[in-house]
Amino acid sequence: MIRSEAVIIALFGAVTGVIIGTALGVAFVASLKPGITEVAIPFARLIGFLVLSALLGLGAASWPARRAAKLDVLAAIATE
Repeated sequence: MIRSEAVIIALFGAVTGVIIGTALGVAFVASLKPGITEVAIPFARLIGFLVLSALLGLGAASWPARRAAKLDVLAAIATE
């Protein structure tokens, strides 16, 4: 559960960043109307960033998830 939450949070942040970054890039190109006429959005690279974000979220959650799995549930509840 810890790993899945970490992946979901990492993907949510990555998707938000990709959307905001793409929107700002398109807005920047639109502001340079006389000079630049085309917008190139590298979809393959953006998908690669999303996959990399999911893998990094999974990697970041592996150690805490492994540590939590070794704890005794009753002992963990009793310490709080």
